Amino acid sequence: MLPTARGARLWGRFLAASIGVWLFLVFGAGTMSLTAQEDEMMAASREYRIKAAYLYQFGRYVEWPPKTFSTPQSPFVIGVLDGDPIAADLEQIARIKKIQDRPIQVRRFSTPDEVRACHILYLSASLPPETQAEIIRRMRRKGVLPVGESNDFLDWGGAIRFVVEENKVRVFIDRKAAEREGLTISAKLLQVAHVVD
Repeated sequence: MLPTARGARLWGRFLAASIGVWLFLVFGAGTMSLTAQEDEMMAASREYRIKAAYLYQFGRYVEWPPKTFSTPQSPFVIGVLDGDPIAADLEQIARIKKIQDRPIQVRRFSTPDEVRACHILYLSASLPPETQAEIIRRMRRKGVLPVGESNDFLDWGGAIRFVVEENKVRVFIDRKAAEREGLTISAKLLQVAHVVD
């Protein structure tokens, strides 16, 4: 049975609220007077935290084939390039949360050539487009969920793209790209995202 439009809206609000509460509980909340530069830095920091929280949620609402994990105790691995600011927020989440009853391991790769199989691979727009496209090509058919933010990310074969619009982080999903990796995206996640396939 297909969800109603009202049900999809309610689920979207619930997911957005849960991410907001999650961010408050994990990272704390405080108010202060900010200069324009500090305000910019805080906005960037907030964006990283929101994206990190989304990556955690993707782990919960995407299903990987059992063969993806070598043992029942194997960690859930999120890969990022070393130096990416999102890594610190992901590591903070990994210290206190699990995904599918598995510990979360944030794996930092020093260079694009070192990127190896993981469950979620996050590629920021700071990487050159040709490098991102090459990494996605190399990771194809390895059960990896590629997540990024560059304009052409989905065209290169990525599965999920973050888009910041009106100070909000929106999620665009190419369901076929995920299916090619043997991944199943929950209907609940699809309801709150923009599906482009």
